Amino acid sequence: MWTTPATPAALLSYLLGPWTLTKTLTYTRGGLSGTFRGDATFVPLAGSPRVLAYEEKGKVTLEPDMESFDARHALLYRFGEAEDGDGGWRVAVFFDDGVKREPAALAASMLAGERLFHSIDIDGASTP
Repeated sequence: MWTTPATPAALLSYLLGPWTLTKTLTYTRGGLSGTFRGDATFVPLAGSPRVLAYEEKGKVTLEPDMESFDARHALLYRFGEAEDGDGGWRVAVFFDDGVKREPAALAASMLAGERLFHSIDIDGASTP
């Protein structure tokens, strides 16, 4: 039976690896809708066990004409202590804008130029 990961370490461990996904896309402003089907992977970022790189690749199919195209999306997930000092943990999710990176680049320098997408607060006592 599946249970929700209760700690940052459990969430990090749960996310690691390959995933298959399907998303429904609805763009009210532009009047478009469709689906995304593809695969995603969470992998640790070199040099930082608390940062995961997320990448999804697949195909978008737009309705009603069923036009389709390949799509890719990438994010960086940084696990760390919440800044409010309450002892909780936060996962900050950043857009990975695809800046050309050197393989040995440190996670801190990689995250420095990225835009914050959203954050997830986690109540849990263990560290990732």
